[in-house]
Amino acid sequence: EYREALRLEPDFARAHANLGFLLKRLKRVEESVQEFEMALASKEQLPDSGERIMKILQELKES
Repeated sequence: EYREALRLEPDFARAHANLGFLLKRLKRVEESVQEFEMALASKEQLPDSGERIMKILQELKES
C-alpha cells in the first residue's frame, strides 16, 4: 500500500516514513535508510516523527 501511495504521490512523507519503519522491522536497513531520508527531504512536514526518524537514521547508519 505504501508503494502504491508513493507511486501516486512520490513526495508523500508519511508513506516514506511508514515504509521506512516497515523495512526496518524486516531488517532491510539500506532500503529503510533511503525511505527515512526521503521522508525528511519531503516538502511535507512530519512534526510528530521528524526527530524520531532522525534518531533511527543515526542508529541504522551506526549499525
